[in-house]
Amino acid sequence: MEENERKLLGIERMAIMQGFVELYLMQTEHKTFGELYPDVEDKYGVLNEKQVGILHSYLTYVYKSFGLDLNKVLQDKGEEPKEGNLTPFEKQELNRLADEQIVTLSMILKRKEKLFKKQ
Repeated sequence: MEENERKLLGIERMAIMQGFVELYLMQTEHKTFGELYPDVEDKYGVLNEKQVGILHSYLTYVYKSFGLDLNKVLQDKGEEPKEGNLTPFEKQELNRLADEQIVTLSMILKRKEKLFKKQ
């Protein structure tokens, strides 16, 4: 993978994570990030400190939906969450989830292109 592709993948991962933040806030607060935090700078593909904190809550929410306790999982891995920071395991999980979204979207777009060419 070329340097530009690696950089683009990193930006897209962060953009997907920003999407996770939006999804979580819409599900829990019924408002967007911009509505809840109008004074916090929000740039595409760049996570701000507030978004990082919300990602911990998002991941806790996802794990809970599977009947798992994220804090227990972190404890079992010898990691301790700290306000405003993600543990190495949380970063790994968020990267995995973001990459799955990127691959899924890519597959959808390729499938759509292929099917529409048949028409």
